[in-house]
Amino acid sequence: MKFLRRIRYLIGQRRMERELAEEIEFHRQMSGDPREMGNVTRAREDARAVWIWPWLQSIWQDAAYAIRNLRRQPGFTLVALATLGLAIGVNASFFTFYNAVAIRPWPVRDPARVVKIASFDPRPGQPGVAGVGAAESRYLAAHTRAFAGLAFIDTELVHFGFEAFGKASYAQFVNDDYFRLLGVEMQLGRGFVPDENRIESPEAVAVLGFQLWRDRFGSDPEIVGKRVHIEQMPVTIVGVAPEDFTGTTEGGFRPDVYLPLPALLSLFPNASWPRDLLTKANYCCSFMLGRLAPGISREQAAAELAVLDRQFKSQFGGRGRGFILSSSAMLDDPGHKGQATVALALMFAGGMLIVLLACANVGNFLVARTEARRKEIEIRRAIGAGRARIIRQLMTESMLLALGAAAIGLGIAYWLPLFALAQTGNVPGIRMTPDGTVLIYAIGMAAFTCIAFGLAPALHGTRANSRSRLALRSILLAAQVALGVILLIGAGLMLRGVADLRLRDVGFAIDGVSVASFELPSHYDSARVQTFYRRLTSDLDGAQRFAFTLREPLSNNFAQSDFLPSGQPVDARAFVDFQEVTARYFDLLRIPIVAGRNFEAADAARPVVLVNESLARRFWGDRLPLGKTIVSRGVTREIVGVVKDVDTGNLDRMEPIFYLPFSGRGVPKVLLPSLDPAAAEALRASLLRIEPRARMQAAPLRDNLDRWLRGPRLGAELAGGLGLFALALASIGMAGVFAYAVQHRTKEIGIRMALGAQPAQVVGLVLGGSARAVAIGLAAGFAIALPASRLLRSELHGISPVDPVAYLAAALILAAAAIAASYAPARRATRIDPATALRHD
Repeated sequence: MKFLRRIRYLIGQRRMERELAEEIEFHRQMSGDPREMGNVTRAREDARAVWIWPWLQSIWQDAAYAIRNLRRQPGFTLVALATLGLAIGVNASFFTFYNAVAIRPWPVRDPARVVKIASFDPRPGQPGVAGVGAAESRYLAAHTRAFAGLAFIDTELVHFGFEAFGKASYAQFVNDDYFRLLGVEMQLGRGFVPDENRIESPEAVAVLGFQLWRDRFGSDPEIVGKRVHIEQMPVTIVGVAPEDFTGTTEGGFRPDVYLPLPALLSLFPNASWPRDLLTKANYCCSFMLGRLAPGISREQAAAELAVLDRQFKSQFGGRGRGFILSSSAMLDDPGHKGQATVALALMFAGGMLIVLLACANVGNFLVARTEARRKEIEIRRAIGAGRARIIRQLMTESMLLALGAAAIGLGIAYWLPLFALAQTGNVPGIRMTPDGTVLIYAIGMAAFTCIAFGLAPALHGTRANSRSRLALRSILLAAQVALGVILLIGAGLMLRGVADLRLRDVGFAIDGVSVASFELPSHYDSARVQTFYRRLTSDLDGAQRFAFTLREPLSNNFAQSDFLPSGQPVDARAFVDFQEVTARYFDLLRIPIVAGRNFEAADAARPVVLVNESLARRFWGDRLPLGKTIVSRGVTREIVGVVKDVDTGNLDRMEPIFYLPFSGRGVPKVLLPSLDPAAAEALRASLLRIEPRARMQAAPLRDNLDRWLRGPRLGAELAGGLGLFALALASIGMAGVFAYAVQHRTKEIGIRMALGAQPAQVVGLVLGGSARAVAIGLAAGFAIALPASRLLRSELHGISPVDPVAYLAAALILAAAAIAASYAPARRATRIDPATALRHD
């Protein structure tokens, strides 16, 4: 009954208060002597205590009073909300990204029971985690007791008939149990059935991704049963995936279409790898996931898979492997976690520095505000309010500001992550919007910032000693400057790193070279591609102006193969990058051969190899390996040349690499001189003569560098934005403290000027203490930045963490900001009229 009575009071508070006042007045009049009623206010409080918890009413009153106070000073309120909102928004955006890639599971039924499955070779020096083959996955699915089901997935790029050159769609090839295993209900139609998963008679059916169905087919409700052409083959649409299902790809992108695994045979009929993938016992590797059976842990399931793997390998040959099971979160697997840890840590560190800087800034505002409210605080203390009660009132105002800022921050977090990723040109399909986890994080940030910016001003503002308030402002100012220095130095280092990359001499020609890419009909297998290459080089009259390669420089496309010098033990085998090229490749890119010779025309049929300097040093030290032999892919090859180290694959570090003569078994990329327009036309004409259905596109090689720089550039731009925000906050903070110093000492300035003080003396007197705080902040910022900047080493792309240009630039920028912030207060101090100042309160 008490609880219901208190709820009723909250709903009808005004009516019940009015009835209470009328009842008390009635009793007062009926008593005849008003003194018999005693303390009327106490009587009202006792009555309210029956209706509502006193502490709740007190909080309600504090909140209402705080809202009125904030409304009386809209300028302060808006500035504080904007400052804190932007800081929390940046931090919440970082957490939204982290939540999307590291915490949030796939949108499937009971996602905690769904795991990603990776295998690994426990022997030292072997490749890292990998998947399994389709044949083994079928064996595991048939014999497992630890899983309620297993799904095998292969991801490929496919071409719809309506897509232009260079455009492709992500397709997931899955078994028939895929959608049922995940518990995904179709938007339209159905998933796959067992008859569509037979290798001997593949069915040409597909499930469209929601986004493709919406964007390309206008959300056609009659799409089920219609046909589309994929790789020039008609495919019947049997369903549409739901909007919230973003697929189960390792890279986080959203598949455009889902197809049965045997459809690989239909879409790529002349290629050998689809049948190998689906049928060969030891073919590797593709992605596998599973749903754990009730009561089974990941460790138990991994142990069972290892046993089944050994049984499978004992029948079909091969070495047993171990298994790692991870959650469906994008970064919760060994292949991604290590790569992203440093970047995420740096991102959060920058965000927290911004939050602390914003708190110091708003804290300075609050110190000035409590000074302006000194009379109000003294009056409240005089009528009986304790210090704790006043502090609670001030902290209530701070909490309202923090909650309002958190709401603004959540709005920013809905927009900023997607906008930032869009600048990279590669927006992943993972859901990059805040959810309940981000909401809890934002509320936590509100509580943290409330204490960080509100508690110290509240404690100092309720003291009688005003000098302590001035000291607090100086401390907060020093903190702002120190944090600003750290962020500016970090931004300067990262911007310098990207600028250096853009201008760095990478050791090979970027300008003056173009890259031509081909799209051949889907029925081209390796033999047809090789024939195409031979006919193309013949038609181009020996192709003296062109270089052929499998992967052009800076394409972000790498391939590795085993590499073992002859005569060395198997344990010395390494897996290193390799490239297939023609001799013209080194001439066109101006990459020197430092020893031995280049490839010759006859080398296409010879087992020869070129190695770069890093690979030569790794295995032979200072000795030239010319004439030595190595074993790769089971073939013994002779080293005929050593190539100068160049960063054709990764600008951050020099990787060992070996070069093989171009075999023509893969669709070639063609390098040609940009300054020779006739070369591109000749290549295009030859292509049309040989295969009219083929398509070609040429682009400058520098475009590859620009694409490669998108990620580092985004990181540098983000750091630059944080640095500018820090500079703005530090400048506002310095201007506020300088202005407060002048206002606080107006009467003293008047007296000194009346006694003959010069303007320079006045400026030194007023701004001296604040200037010392700025100097201390600069020194502290540099002292922290020197060791902290070493954490940025992996993001600096060769720039030293103690690069003097970045440090000097940060110091000069903040010094200039301090001078600019002090100008107006200093000018005001020198123009104070002594007579007016002496009347100043």
